[in-house]
Amino acid sequence: MFNGIAAAEKAGFAPIKINTVLIKGFNDNEALDFARLAFSKPFQVRFIEIMPVSEVNASQPEAFLSTNEIFDRICKHFKLEPLTGKRNKSDGPAKIYRVNGGLGEIGFINPVSDHFCSTCNRLRLTADGKLRACLLNDVEIDLREALSRHCGDDELAGLIREAILLKPQRHDLDCTDRHLKKCHRDMSDIGG
Repeated sequence: MFNGIAAAEKAGFAPIKINTVLIKGFNDNEALDFARLAFSKPFQVRFIEIMPVSEVNASQPEAFLSTNEIFDRICKHFKLEPLTGKRNKSDGPAKIYRVNGGLGEIGFINPVSDHFCSTCNRLRLTADGKLRACLLNDVEIDLREALSRHCGDDELAGLIREAILLKPQRHDLDCTDRHLKKCHRDMSDIGG
């Protein structure tokens, strides 16, 4: 992983974003290591709450660690200043903070403890050509089929519009209901 990050840095990619999911009792002891990385490098490290979308995640609710808990841990060692004016379109739902005195930024994406559905501007294209309007919803629009029969631009745009219109107002997850499997695909199958 670090070789890839170094290659991206050498190639001039910016900002380099590192997404991490901390799992209680597994890798949650790495929160400060990632914060130090954001302090010493001009990277954006983003902590994402684990979402119970697979059988493994859904069967281990005790593994859930809220971004609020991670934020509190980091703030014991670093001062984080919210970035309100500077927003990058690619930040999406992340709440971004500057690491005071450091080179990078830290972001928090909290789809479970504080859902952002009403402001979500994301669609997800799976490796098998399905367009999903929500990670936590099984509704998919088959773009691959349309493209394989050489559909026109208007039809393709219509399918994308259809996906957007099918976007739910919010997902069904909350912190008190982490036992339920909310979609039939694992996150790796979806592209997350």
